[in-house]
Amino acid sequence: MTALSCEPPVRAFARYVDTTAMRERWRERLPALLGAPLEVTGCRVLYARCRTYSKPASWRKSFLCVCYQLAVNADPSLPPPQLYGKAYLDGRSRLEFNRIEDMARREAKTCRARLVPELDMIVWNFPDDPRLPQLRELVDGDRVVRHLPYESLPFPGPEAIRDINIEIVRYRPEQRCILRYDIGFGTDGDRIVLFAKVFSDDTGEHVLARMQHCYAAARALGVHVARPLGYRTAVRSVWQKELSGTPVTETLSAGTYGAPLTAIGRCLASLHAAGLPMTQTVSREARLADARKKAHKLGQTFPQLAGALDRLIERAQSELNDLPPVHETVIHGDMHFDQFRLANDGALALFDFDEWSWGDPAQDLADLIVDAHIRGFGRHKAEADRTRLPEMIRVLLDSYRHRVAWTVSDAAIAWHARLQLITKAYRTCIQQEPRWQERAPELVALAARLVEFDAATKQD
Repeated sequence: MTALSCEPPVRAFARYVDTTAMRERWRERLPALLGAPLEVTGCRVLYARCRTYSKPASWRKSFLCVCYQLAVNADPSLPPPQLYGKAYLDGRSRLEFNRIEDMARREAKTCRARLVPELDMIVWNFPDDPRLPQLRELVDGDRVVRHLPYESLPFPGPEAIRDINIEIVRYRPEQRCILRYDIGFGTDGDRIVLFAKVFSDDTGEHVLARMQHCYAAARALGVHVARPLGYRTAVRSVWQKELSGTPVTETLSAGTYGAPLTAIGRCLASLHAAGLPMTQTVSREARLADARKKAHKLGQTFPQLAGALDRLIERAQSELNDLPPVHETVIHGDMHFDQFRLANDGALALFDFDEWSWGDPAQDLADLIVDAHIRGFGRHKAEADRTRLPEMIRVLLDSYRHRVAWTVSDAAIAWHARLQLITKAYRTCIQQEPRWQERAPELVALAARLVEFDAATKQD
């Protein structure tokens, strides 16, 4: 499989997320990679992300990170194999593999990477990961017991543990991984469920601090927050207790939106007013600069969209100085409806503390509105349902506005929404999502429908 650098890298890498073709290629190569006579019967892409460059002269340096889950003819009680591959262009995988081997040799470590030259790819078999080596400890039930946060658990140490079931919740190669632990302990059949969020750097220490501040303020915020249990430096992992509940998206998709959206608006208002300590700030200028870079790369992949993207960025730049001044608050920074659940007592639960910062509160609101559009809430065949999405947005914004002391600018919400749609279109491409070649232009077109979006954020 040869990828040529004469076309935009995102398009060159598309062949690696063709699950039918990759199933056949792994069927040929998996037995040799794993040293076992396994037959591949299915292939799923769990995650993909391109690293690309703006200048065409640098396109050949681009690479794709992709994680495959393979179905094989093995014991069904065993977890299916997961392969993390890094695909390159123009044969660069061999140069990179030589560098990895040399580094392992210098550091007297085992090189766990495998070169697949015919795919121009370097492969690791999970839990092997070049930047998350601690995963080998954390997915091993016998070894992970050394890292549990016993100071926050209802049992004193590993001798009380009867069994541990470990599940991979989400894996982002070389970045982070979320693991779920269902632990049986004691002699009375007791169980507890914990989560570990594993990082490739020291980000987890800052995430734990945010979790602790939010957990302490949860009652005042009017939400549930999963109880933080501690940080383990040796394995760069934040531990927390399970917080169960029903995804808000299920309720919204069913057409029930008044109570949950009112609660979300109230939650955001409390969060933005909380004054929790943050170490970084995201300015409007920084968000525009980031969107400009993404729009440029999108235009290279989709030349037919370059004009529309340029106009969106030019409009954002011209409107920037006319927006009302930012009333800077704590913001979530990665706001979408999957961050909320309805807890068992009916109260709202809030998740994810990785991107919290100081910034423009209109950003969180705009990101939720974009998420509602993308998910298609309110899109039903019935004529009466055509107004449901604008009504949902009105309920959300009214709930928020009635609880904050500052003015929420419609113009700022629309401004952030357009930039968020550019970001969504860009991520659709670099993550090689299903139908990305059709979906990205749809998102850019949605951003360009300015009248519709401005109207969607207007108050009565």
